[in-house]
Formats: sequence, C-alpha cells, structure tokens
Amino acid sequence: MVKPDYLIFTISLLVTLSCEKDAGDFRLSCFEIPKIEGYILRSLDGTYLGEVGTPNRKNIDYSTGYSFVFASNPAFERFSLSIRSPGDMSTKKMWITMAQFGDQLPDYSVDNGMTNMVAGGKPLIQKEFNEDYLHVDVSSLQEGYYRIYLQIHDVLLYDNLVIYDFNN
Repeated sequence: MVKPDYLIFTISLLVTLSCEKDAGDFRLSCFEIPKIEGYILRSLDGTYLGEVGTPNRKNIDYSTGYSFVFASNPAFERFSLSIRSPGDMSTKKMWITMAQFGDQLPDYSVDNGMTNMVAGGKPLIQKEFNEDYLHVDVSSLQEGYYRIYLQIHDVLLYDNLVIYDFNN
C-alpha cells in the first residue's frame, strides 16, 4: 500500500514538472485554453463597431496606464496592435494562443464554419519588441477564436481575437 504522504509528494512533483515552460516560450505556467465569452468588433482603422457576446478581456491596467487595442477584429491575414505604455520604451512580449468560445455564440456573430479549436495554450505567434505599434501577420492561422496576450514588465493584458477569411 502506498503511503498518503508519498502519493501527495509524487502528484505534486508531477504537476510541477508538467507545468514548466521552455526558456523561449512566452506562455505562462499551466496555461489552460482560454475561454472567450465575446469580442469587440473593430474596423481596419480601429473604429469600434460593437460587441459580440460579453467580451472577457483585460486590455487596460489602470494602476500603470498600460493598455492596448488592435484592429481589425475579425482579422484577415494581419492586424495592427497599438500599445499605450506611458514613458516606457521597455521590451514588450506579445503572444497569441488558440481559444474556445465559452458558451453558444449569438446568431448574429461571425461563425460560418469556424472551428472552436482546442489545442492548448501554447503560443502560435510570439514577438518581443520595444515599439508601441506592431503589425502582426496571422495568415498562417486558421479561422477561429484566439487570445492575444501582452506583457509589459509584470503586467499581463489580454483581449479576444477572431480570425475570419472573408473570401470564403
């Protein structure tokens, strides 16, 4: 019979080892597949066009003044990311992971055959940069739901992205 203390230690050790991240990997330890509840619709120039569902996002940190916005959403092939980091030209990290829609999509959303991908929180695109503006090529990603993460120092911001091929 296995002693309870040994079993607890073994399980804790396995969980710790399975949650390690690679040195070049921006993902947070034990990052699960994010569930999005909605997203903000934005035109190519960043104009707010409305919301689908109830977006669960944190794209502003009021204590530091850091924030970001991207356009367009849904995106096709690329989008632009604009960051507000008051008086700070430090290194920023951005990464994109797959996501899944948490509940049923509203009837009016962009859902024409899009997959609700479940492949883990591993970064599909990741960049390190110092500027406050970035063009991101997402042409290699399939239609679906994604989450964009931005880390500046110890502040982590995120928002929900939809990739859609309007030509189909």
